[in-house]
Order: sequence, then C-alpha cells, then structure tokens
Amino acid sequence: MSSLLCFALLGCRQSIDLSGIQKLAAATAAAEPSFGAIADDFYSSCTREWQWDYVEALHPNKVRPMDQVCAPSLAASKQWQATNTIVLAYIRTLGELAGGADQNTDYGIPALLDSVNKIGASAMFNADQTAALGAAGTALVTDIYNIRRRNEIATYAPRADADLQHFISLLETGARDNYNQQLLNEQSSFDQLYQTGILVARPGVEKMLAIHLQADWRAYRQDISDRQSAITAYVAALDDISQAHSALVQSIQSNSPSDVYKIAQAYVDDLAPEIRALNAAFSPRSTINAD
Repeated sequence: MSSLLCFALLGCRQSIDLSGIQKLAAATAAAEPSFGAIADDFYSSCTREWQWDYVEALHPNKVRPMDQVCAPSLAASKQWQATNTIVLAYIRTLGELAGGADQNTDYGIPALLDSVNKIGASAMFNADQTAALGAAGTALVTDIYNIRRRNEIATYAPRADADLQHFISLLETGARDNYNQQLLNEQSSFDQLYQTGILVARPGVEKMLAIHLQADWRAYRQDISDRQSAITAYVAALDDISQAHSALVQSIQSNSPSDVYKIAQAYVDDLAPEIRALNAAFSPRSTINAD
C-alpha cells in the first residue's frame, strides 16, 4: 500500500519528498523523554510538597499518608503521560506511513485513550476535558484509517488537523493551569517551612544557620521557577507540532507538495530549543531534601 503522505498529496501524482515527513516525525520523537518528565513531575511535585508539610507538622499523626494525599496527582501524571503519548504516537504514525511501513494497526492509541477515560476527571483534566480528549483521540484513530482509503483523501486532512488542534489545546490548558498550580502549592509549603525557620532564628548559631537556609530557599525557588519555565517550553513545543501539522495540511490542500520538506525543517529548527529547555528543567541536579 502506498504511504500516507503519498496518498494525501494527490495520490502520488507529483514528485514528493516524503523524507520531510519522516524528518518531522523523528524530531517529534526526540521530545518524548522531556514530555514524559514534565508529566511525571505532577506527581513528584506533590510528594515534595508533602515532605515539607510533614517536616513542618513535626508530628507524623498530623499529616495524612503521602500515598493518600498524592493519589490524585499520581492519577493526573498517568493521564497526562498517556495524552502526551497519543500526540507523539500520531505524529510517529505519519512518519512510519510516509516511510511505507503501513502495518494497518491503530498504533496503540485506543489503549492509551482507554487509560485516560478510566482515570476520568483528575487534577490534570476535569470531566468535560477528559470526555473531549476521548472524542478527539478516537477521531484521530479514524483519521489514520480513513487516509488508507482513496475516497476519503479529500476529507482526511482538515478533519485530522481539527482533531489534533483540539487535543493539543486541552494539553496546553492542563499544563498552564493545573500543573502550574501544583508547583505553586509546592512552593507555598516550602516557603512556609523555610521562611519560618529564617524569621525565628536567634542571634548566634541560629542566625548562621539561617544564612544557609536562605541560600537553600533561593535555590529551591529557582528550581520551581525553572519548572514553571518548562511549562512555557512544553506549550511552545506543542504549538510547534500543531503549526507544523497545519502547514502540512495547507500544503496538501493548496497542491504544494514541494513545501513539505521546508515545513519539516522549520519545525525541527523551532522544536530543538524547546526540547533543550525542557531537558534542562528536569535534568538531574542537587536537590534540597526535607530529611
């Protein structure tokens, strides 16, 4: 069977550089580790917040167990991870089909959608958003299958683009609103513990220790700031994916197949710094422990 983009671009009637599509897919695959890291940090941020609350309480019986407190955040992380993977799997599918690797599969997207739906409303996506993700994701699977049928080529491109844009917009909203709020909660717990220690320090040894506390506080605040900046990079990376896909659709609709490689190259150039920023925010570093 001919490849996806070869079909989409007017049934192979023109000279098409499908390596451009494969280039776009390969660049998107490079984002997978950093997308995974930011999703995982929703839960990790909750565990750090819990640690600061635990230390401040002084008595264990004053704080609920971490597995209870952070269970909603763990569910949110898993749901976010699955939705990230759906976007990346869809773009990977385009690359594989462009390379002629049509296995006539669903590329695992329905199973990922099932996990999103089973979690339901979470700290990352509310009930309406979860339902919208399910609908958009299901439509993407249909889009993948429809492109294999020549009589669906005319309707595939705009439908797939609309479905992907909707899916990505929900991811961006979740990151900007809900993950950012979790980081603010973590920061508030840390601030309360450390600022109290700094303010009540008495002259002498305690004041000397307070100097170290201030240094730790500034370093931790910078760490939170870096993670908030990662949200900006994540949203920008999703925007890059969204815009590249839309540009490809436009090239298909305007009968401009020669633009494909240029679109892919521009996308790769834009995406690379966003991935570097994400990787920097979640790279191993010395951290402040509550022990």
